[in-house]
Amino acid sequence: MDAARAEVTPRLLSWARRWRGVEASNLAKKLGVSPETVVGWERGDKMPTFRQAWRLARALYVQFGYLYLREPPVEKVPLADFRAAGRPGLGPVPTSSTCSTTHWASSSD
Repeated sequence: MDAARAEVTPRLLSWARRWRGVEASNLAKKLGVSPETVVGWERGDKMPTFRQAWRLARALYVQFGYLYLREPPVEKVPLADFRAAGRPGLGPVPTSSTCSTTHWASSSD
């Protein structure tokens, strides 16, 4: 009896692999399948089993549900919030050694 197939979105499989910077051959090795199988999943020629899809999501560090989305999620990183263009910067960030030195100097009275 064949295992049930996960009707995942092939485009999302390809996106997740590229987003993580993983080669199809390396992913195939990690999943214990041939590189042709991974390429077949990404083209939609084949579908992984639910167990394979679950392992694929874990190997690529994506949520299992992402594999069923129609479009890849858009990741927006708020870099502009950290820029100091035209404003004074945050200044030096205290490190643990700076904090220890400050504490030692203030407690030597």
